[in-house]
Amino acid sequence: MRIIHLFLSALLLAPLPALRAADPANLDTKEVFTLGFPQELTFRGEMSRPMHKDFATWKAAIQDRAGVIRKFVTEELPNINQESPAWAERFVQEHPEKLMLLHLNGEARQITTEAGVHRRYFPGHWVYKPGSLLTTALTREAAELGVEDVTPFKVDAYLDRGDNEDGKHWFPQMLCLVAVDEHGNRDWYQSEYVIVTKVDPARKTVTVKRGQLFSSARAHAARRTYVAPMAAGVWGGAPMAYYNLSSACPRDRQGHNAADNFVAEIAGWFGAQGTLPHFNGIAFDVNYWQARDADWDVNNDGRSDGGMVDGVNVWRLGDWKFLTDLRQALGDQRIITADGHHAAHQQAVGILDGIESEGLVQHNDGFRGFSRTVNTHLYWSENTPRPHDLRYVHLKLKNPADEKRGDQLRRLAVGTACCLGARNTAAPPGLLPAAFAAQGSLGMPVGELLRPARQSPDLLKGAGLAASLVAQGCSLTRHDGKIDIAPTTDSDSMTVTLKDLAVPAGDLTVFIDMQALDPLEGFTADTFVPRRVQVRFSKVPSYGENRYDSLYTELYGYMGTHRRSVMAFYLRRPNLPAQTLDVSFMIEGRGRACLYGLTAHSAADTLIRTFTHGVVVVNPSLEPLTVSLQDVPGSGTLMPAVIKVPALDAAFLPRK
Repeated sequence: MRIIHLFLSALLLAPLPALRAADPANLDTKEVFTLGFPQELTFRGEMSRPMHKDFATWKAAIQDRAGVIRKFVTEELPNINQESPAWAERFVQEHPEKLMLLHLNGEARQITTEAGVHRRYFPGHWVYKPGSLLTTALTREAAELGVEDVTPFKVDAYLDRGDNEDGKHWFPQMLCLVAVDEHGNRDWYQSEYVIVTKVDPARKTVTVKRGQLFSSARAHAARRTYVAPMAAGVWGGAPMAYYNLSSACPRDRQGHNAADNFVAEIAGWFGAQGTLPHFNGIAFDVNYWQARDADWDVNNDGRSDGGMVDGVNVWRLGDWKFLTDLRQALGDQRIITADGHHAAHQQAVGILDGIESEGLVQHNDGFRGFSRTVNTHLYWSENTPRPHDLRYVHLKLKNPADEKRGDQLRRLAVGTACCLGARNTAAPPGLLPAAFAAQGSLGMPVGELLRPARQSPDLLKGAGLAASLVAQGCSLTRHDGKIDIAPTTDSDSMTVTLKDLAVPAGDLTVFIDMQALDPLEGFTADTFVPRRVQVRFSKVPSYGENRYDSLYTELYGYMGTHRRSVMAFYLRRPNLPAQTLDVSFMIEGRGRACLYGLTAHSAADTLIRTFTHGVVVVNPSLEPLTVSLQDVPGSGTLMPAVIKVPALDAAFLPRK
């Protein structure tokens, strides 16, 4: 059991903002921005039949939350209740204080059941993988394709994991037969969709069903027809094609790429004549910053590129333009969020209003990569120029080991969300103390986020910038109490390693204070797009979780050009003696950066934040923690003065 005494600067009480009259379109009056913490959002549930009995039943299921995030269009789930969009419109006008967001897939589209999709998007708007030329002419009636290379083709192509992730259900591969000229350029208007039923490697043939996905069978010329496998994922029980959101996406006859048409479609839903005119915005599910798979061929040259063409991340540039255009189309009075809990997820700070953490860390990690969640949310909250900051934690636990201690990990997630100024999805009844079970019962934050580890002794004794630092792919120049880091190679990253750090028994938290001097490649300094900083420890414990062990050390943070960022990297060291180890920081990109501070502490990265009506203490350690609050300003109003917080849990304390 460890005891931490806090010696902290005074907390300044912040007055609550004055409220204006409620208006469905006025984000300033929404409870998510005025009510305080903790704050719950109704997340999904659009397929619940009992809930959709009638409007009164549907309303009763959501009205106690500050907002709703749910699917109301059939881009992913064709069987959504057809009345729910109208119910949502009625609800948000009756309750203008509630936030109503459309949950939208953001990267893929249901193409097997809706003919209208193919009228809006032409075949060149989807992502394909490398395929092969047709070797024999194909009549309208023939079902067997001869191909130069049969290896790209398969019957079982798209895995439907379902709710149980049993991996037993596969969907057959979808192909596009597209005419090509003598230079290999594809004429998407001379094409046909087919579905694979058999592959014969010996004969180099593929048997297919013709004229699929609302296309018509047509004749195809030998060696002037490319057979392109469609990249697809399975949601809602059927394969969905990925929009090609890269800047290399082909354009249709109107000069539009997939992103242009997607923006126009979304703007139509939210327009005065659309189905969702009073909705407050979008929570994207899987609109990613990077291409999903390395074998994607986004520029359609027949080779895998994973979104990187001639050293340029054309996927990232295309997605940035898509989001920028969408922001312009929807305006500033609508919310746009997206997943932000993986390194490949959204980093469009300045365009989006926030992120979702799906699970405190990720869907199968309720606590292990704690530092990356804290670092990510802090970067978004401290650097966003947007007028409304909406970040939330989905209390999702898909790891069976995590579910066994589900209540404490969800409480840990709610406490962490409150400390970081984020909302959370609906918590189970009884999860929090009765005094804080109601929405907004903690009130607003009245002080900064407190990090007791930073107040504990520095293992580097304040000499971190003078410590033994080894540079790889960069140079280090010390001057004026800081270190300039500059690239010396064409590598996509730079690495700085702190050598031979002597660590006592117990946990380790390392803090670095950095700023990017140059922006991420492809962006300008006036954007808020960050560069990632990932940590590596030379010696890590075994946590006894086999394939989940790596999640404990998958830690990173972000820095930008506008201000310094303090990032923390928390290494749990259960039952380990004192030892010496190296700590490496890998900096994304070729641009310059500046290191202002480096400290190391033998302590857990505990979080503490004071609110109008209470205090939240988060213990991310694998051990119970005793915390003295006697030296916290305003401690006379805290009950009790000393608390014990169980391992991987959070405490919610009232203030009198």
